[in-house]
Amino acid sequence: MGAITPLGHAGVLAKLCVDMKTKPTREKLNEEEQLAMVDFILANPRCASYYTVAEALRYRSKLEVYKFSQVERGMKQLQAINDLFLNSKEEDIIPLDLFFASKVAPRWVLRKELCDSYVKLGLAKSAVDEFIALEMFEDTCYCYIAADMNKQAEELADKCLAREDFDDARKANFWCIKGDIHNSVEFYERAWELSKKRHARSMRSLGALFVHLKRYDEAAAAFKNALELNHLQPGTWFAHGCASLICSDYKGASRSFRRCVTLEYDNFEAWANLANAELKAGNKPAAHRSLAEAIKCNYGKWELWENFLTISTDCGDFNGAIRAYSTLLDIHPKKDFKDVPVLRILTQAIVEDLRDYADKPARNELSRMKELLHKVVAAKPSFKEAWACYAEIAMIDDPSQKDQLKILSNRASVLQKAIRALMADNSWYLEEEKCKQLCNIAQNLAEIGISDLEGATRLFGGPSRLVLKSFAVKLRKAKEETVIESEILETTESVITSAIKTIETRLSG
Repeated sequence: MGAITPLGHAGVLAKLCVDMKTKPTREKLNEEEQLAMVDFILANPRCASYYTVAEALRYRSKLEVYKFSQVERGMKQLQAINDLFLNSKEEDIIPLDLFFASKVAPRWVLRKELCDSYVKLGLAKSAVDEFIALEMFEDTCYCYIAADMNKQAEELADKCLAREDFDDARKANFWCIKGDIHNSVEFYERAWELSKKRHARSMRSLGALFVHLKRYDEAAAAFKNALELNHLQPGTWFAHGCASLICSDYKGASRSFRRCVTLEYDNFEAWANLANAELKAGNKPAAHRSLAEAIKCNYGKWELWENFLTISTDCGDFNGAIRAYSTLLDIHPKKDFKDVPVLRILTQAIVEDLRDYADKPARNELSRMKELLHKVVAAKPSFKEAWACYAEIAMIDDPSQKDQLKILSNRASVLQKAIRALMADNSWYLEEEKCKQLCNIAQNLAEIGISDLEGATRLFGGPSRLVLKSFAVKLRKAKEETVIESEILETTESVITSAIKTIETRLSG
């Protein structure tokens, strides 16, 4: 493979130029890809055109302006490029090879980018002289405002408004600047009228002011006027959606947020607000889909996962709910995250084998539910409600498992731990639901403990006997103190007493 020609370097520069204009900015992956192209060009400067190298340096400066550790170097680099062209003498001969192919930026663009880097560094006063020299009076006013020099900004705006060589559209910008200084509705409306209702910036600023004043109906109307003139504004669509959402215009809010994510797909806040609007409009499936997209854009945001857990459970997406719960255990700031109603709903769905939102049986999620509950109780062993759910799930047959001895051993282990956890609540026999729940688990353990499988008695019969004996003592105390009907207590006592005797007989034999 031969060396890359100057034309090849210009081709790489063209690809870099297209990427920087079309791909999302300040995204780590895109930045790395673009810096790789820059490094490729700068690695062999002698093989590239003079202007190709200069443009590569300019693009590197633009990329570094956003990085705190490299922003100063980027600014100095832009300054050097500016000086190179501004201080060039007539006798300096610079070859024009690939000048147009490199798409060299004009001098005023270089100076403006240098001023922008000054502003990003907080050197607003340094940028003022350059902007005035370029006759960019609007940017000059913004620099004055950034430097807290509102009086100078207003004076410059008034001078520009008095000039006859400025058309109405440009004068409207200065009325908006006066509105920014005074937070005045009047100035924005003056700009709107002066431009014959063709100045989108005035309506965007007016809408933002109305939001600040909590006049959301008027803010939504102002943003709508701005969007009718320029609909390629994702930030304005987002603001309009927020204002509409507060005004309970859920359909309008959904439409705005949908347009926002169409223009800016990776805006997770827009996806989340779209889900909120769809949910309040009564469209749960659409809200569920929108939250799924929001999670794709920001996987580590635990609030999104918590909302997704709730709406997945509500919509019948059992797989999504299990996945969301498992993820929350990993990323939630409270490491002992728990949601008892969700666990109970998922357990009931799998026990009764209900159909999910895609008309698939809930039993398909049995193994995932077991893994989730194991993860939950491992994170918090005293979580009584989770143990109760785990005990129910453990009793369901899993077609994928064939070793009956192993299946019964796992069930016995879960039931034993569940009984110990539930007995830790000293008032379990005072509530009928808790009492019946614990008695059912004890009966299931007794049934497993007397299994006829070879080796079952020694593998899990002995440990089950100890747990059942402990429960029998608590059961006798419960019969004396509780007012609950004693039929279930009598039945449970009879079953576990018989099971204990059977296990002891087998162990002694």
